[in-house]
This record gives sequence, structure tokens and C-alpha cells, in this order.
Amino acid sequence: MSLIRTALRIAAFEALLPHAAFTAGSGYPTIAGPCVYDTSFKPIDDLADDASTPVITIYTALDNSDPAQKAGGVPFLRLISIDIEMAVMSFAKRRDEHGNETGGFEASYPATDAETEATLDLLEAQVRFALFFGPTGKLFRDAGGSRVRDIQSDVDRTSEERRLQAIRVMRITVATDDDCPTMVPPTPPTGLDRLPARIRRLYDGLPEGSYGRDVLGGIAEAAPVGPVRVSLQTVSVTLDVADPSGEIGQASITADIDIDQPAP
Repeated sequence: MSLIRTALRIAAFEALLPHAAFTAGSGYPTIAGPCVYDTSFKPIDDLADDASTPVITIYTALDNSDPAQKAGGVPFLRLISIDIEMAVMSFAKRRDEHGNETGGFEASYPATDAETEATLDLLEAQVRFALFFGPTGKLFRDAGGSRVRDIQSDVDRTSEERRLQAIRVMRITVATDDDCPTMVPPTPPTGLDRLPARIRRLYDGLPEGSYGRDVLGGIAEAAPVGPVRVSLQTVSVTLDVADPSGEIGQASITADIDIDQPAP
């Protein structure tokens, strides 16, 4: 199912923009600060000249499902690519809080092409650390982000806009199991119980009031589940017994066996 894609994006989002840091307004794991987005289509060149960059946007792209058995069919082994788009724009001049020009290199406000490239490299290093080593990336690693098959990092540069724009996309391909839905439950599941078990574990690990919890809570209301199982209550057994010699005759025995089912 496709909910594992949502889970990986949310887990990556929490790693790069922890709810605690967002609430406190400090302690961000990258120089992008609060400018981290889940699947945003807003062009970075629409930012004002004094807008704060860099910007990180998280997407899921390729999703390949291979049968986990030779005969084919479910369950599938999933290969999912998570695209971390990191965008940096250069600034013609650096100024302090009083509007005075300043010198030196400040990673969040590159003024030259070389500084822009260095900022992009630093940002990618911070993203990799947060996802694969840092404490905020634990949910991402638990959700499947630890089984990395491949990482590709590609860059795109343009000077067609008012400022130099450099974008690096880091594509992380992870191998993960399918998110199996709840099948033949004893009673109709409601609310969060409709989520597949591994998605529910992610929900439980997210901070209260976080963006990810809101999204998964809404998904839970319509998550697909299997039909309620019909429990076996009684077994009827009928035996027809006959003597081949014909001396004893025939007998027919019927037995009804009640099976006690545990309470759901």
C-alpha cells in the first residue's frame, strides 16, 4: 500500500523540522531553520530579495514493488525513493540588523557562487546527519529509512532569475516492507486502530500536536481495512458406520461440538 510513502515523508519532516524546535523557535538541525516543507510546489524564486534561505522540500518519487516470493503476489518488498530538495539563493550583499554591509562568510546568506555551493554542501551534510545519525531522525530510521540501498545527489544551477539559484536533490532509495492493512479484524476498527501497525507506531512516536500526527490522524479515518472475521462457533460431525459382514448392521452418529471463542 502507499501509506508507507506518507509515513517516510512525515518521519523525514520530523527529523529535519522537529516539532520541539518549531515550537521553541530555536534548536533547528539545519541552517534551513523552519523553512522545511512536505511536498511544496511554491517556486523558490518567488521569495523576496531579503527572504531567508535555504529551503528544504521533501518528496517521495519512485516506488517499486517486487514480490517477496518466487510465485509472485503479496507481500511486496518496496523500494521507495525519498527526494530531499535543498535550495539556496545567493544574496548580492550581506547586511547586519542595522542595514550595514558586512563582510565574511555566513552560511545562511551566501554572496558569491562559491559561497552558494559551500552552503549547499553544508546543508546536505546537516540533512544526512539528521536523518541517519541524529536523535531527531530516529523515527525516520525506524520507519524504514535505515535500510538504504542507494543515495544519489544531483545539482541544478541557474542564473536566469534575479539571483543565483542552486538546488541539490538528494535521492535516498530505501528498502522497506509493505504496510499491511488490518485484515479480518474481530470487530470493525475505528479511528487510529484503522492504521496499519507500523504506521500506528509512527503516529505514537510523533509529538503531540505535531504536523505528522494531524496528517496520520486524518488518514486513519478512511484507511482501508479488511472485513470483520466470522468466528467458527459450532462444528457438526456425522459418521455413518457399517459392518461389511452385515451381521451388526449400520449406525449413524452425529455430534455437534461448540467452540468457545475469546471475547474480541
